[in-house]
Amino acid sequence: MRNLQIFVFLLAWFAAADSCPGVLHAQSNQPFKSPALDSNCYFPQIGVPAEIDTIVGNHSNEELGSLVHNLGSNANGNPGNVLLGTGPAFTSGGPSEVFSIAPTGTNFNLHDLKAKAQQFLPDVINLRFGHFHNRANVDIFDALNWIIYWADENGNYDSTRHTTLKSNVIGDEIEGILGDGGMGFTPYISHLSNDTIDDIVLGYGTNNFDITTDSLILILFNGGSSLASKSIAYEDTSANYGRVDPSHSYHSCVEGDFRGIGREDLVMSDQQRTLFFFRNDPPFRLSALANALRFDTLWTRTANVAWGDSNNYWPDPFCSLVMHALPKKPGDNSYDWVVSVPTSNDSDLGIFIFRGGPYFGSHRITIDSAAFVILHPQVAFEPNWPGQFFDVGDMTGTGNRVFYTLGGDGSYAYQNFYVTGQALDQKIDIFNFANAGAFGDTLTADGDNLEDFLMGLPNYSTDSGGIGSIWLMYGSKQIPVHLNPQFADIVNLPQKDGAGMALSPNPAQTWSVATIIWPQAENVEYKFYNLLGNVVQSGNLLLLGGPEQQRLYFPNLISGLYVLEIRGESQSARTKLVVAR
Repeated sequence: MRNLQIFVFLLAWFAAADSCPGVLHAQSNQPFKSPALDSNCYFPQIGVPAEIDTIVGNHSNEELGSLVHNLGSNANGNPGNVLLGTGPAFTSGGPSEVFSIAPTGTNFNLHDLKAKAQQFLPDVINLRFGHFHNRANVDIFDALNWIIYWADENGNYDSTRHTTLKSNVIGDEIEGILGDGGMGFTPYISHLSNDTIDDIVLGYGTNNFDITTDSLILILFNGGSSLASKSIAYEDTSANYGRVDPSHSYHSCVEGDFRGIGREDLVMSDQQRTLFFFRNDPPFRLSALANALRFDTLWTRTANVAWGDSNNYWPDPFCSLVMHALPKKPGDNSYDWVVSVPTSNDSDLGIFIFRGGPYFGSHRITIDSAAFVILHPQVAFEPNWPGQFFDVGDMTGTGNRVFYTLGGDGSYAYQNFYVTGQALDQKIDIFNFANAGAFGDTLTADGDNLEDFLMGLPNYSTDSGGIGSIWLMYGSKQIPVHLNPQFADIVNLPQKDGAGMALSPNPAQTWSVATIIWPQAENVEYKFYNLLGNVVQSGNLLLLGGPEQQRLYFPNLISGLYVLEIRGESQSARTKLVVAR
């Protein structure tokens, strides 16, 4: 979440329609059957406790939900604050207060956010986040205007507490730097010069009278207390990337810990849609970054004949995400790259997942080298797919994170959620819809140990005059976690009569994830026995049939050895559990 890029991205086909429903309760998210959906697809309902909760803006509070970003845990590791785009009626302050922070955690209440107005006005279009002056607080970088807003010790922001970044390396034309219409470079924010504080690499084009001499310049700002003490800061060092054509030279960048080394590498496209890769190995040198982004080729157009000759820059930052999407071997902490690849035939659109790992970037990737492809759902009412990408966290409690993207038909936005990891497949596991596109962030909103998803819908409208909305979709054990044998080791799970079970972690403290194979869908009873054969905990489970995972809680069991038994109509399975507190 630290470096999540936030965009107010509302496609025309997600625009609100006048005929859309007028209130945000008693929504009919009617379940239906489709080959694109998991057979047990979860259809959460607005207004149902622990499913979806909502608040709606009004005409004095337009575009409620224009920004939703979880600022991460606080210094002691507990849930911290979420940053919200707000209007004047949303907080108790005046009309200039359009941002607020609200505490997250088990007492989070969407209807009583305890939001505190923030006295600053960044450009919400392109905000980035990082620990630019210490590890305890998250600072905010307005990447459009090159301004860092510094968090104080309580996590608050103020327009008087900021630093404007500038460069000494400019061209000889007016202002000397090409603006939005010229060369672009997504800011690279990561541990570069040290392993505790984030640095920033910016890129821009020189603006010369002789445009044939324009170059892309990379500049580095080292994070730390020295940077935070300045009202205006100039780069610590610079490097010349080289000559580029300013007429079509947007350089799209994706950063991520693709190799699992604790430092974020960088993927960048040039104006020819070729991808280059930078290995962020210490010691960092800006000249090495500039060299890698010219010569260390990761992807070429000629090697990917299905790649569409699109005028859009690639990769599209809205449809590119770095997350734990694929299961990993022990010790592999790498992140995977989830990206939409434009193809020559829109009907072939897919979401391509390239596996991270120790050797990511050591060889070129192609469309065919993707570890998995989520194909277009081919649902008639979702012709415009995919939309924005988000990692919405572990909503199932099984360790398999949930991936979210959008579809649309001109009037409605359709929300598609896929359980990844060992359960990654082509099926949509959670389905919902709205009359406007949504974006958001994962957070903790209650005490059930499942992550939740807070969504902003600033273009949402209702017949009763509501404008903008924030939705809270709760994590749920109703979300199906059907395991995919391609990614889950179920062959080695001991079975009898088609039924088997294993627990992980084991030993455990208060919960464990049960991997279960069951021959049919049915309600079963589970029991925990102590060494004396006494039942110390029992309950019921709804099994889906086939291989699946469910999280089991046992907060009241004391340390010791137990036997867990699941018994259905004609099958049973047993396994041992060690509770170690």
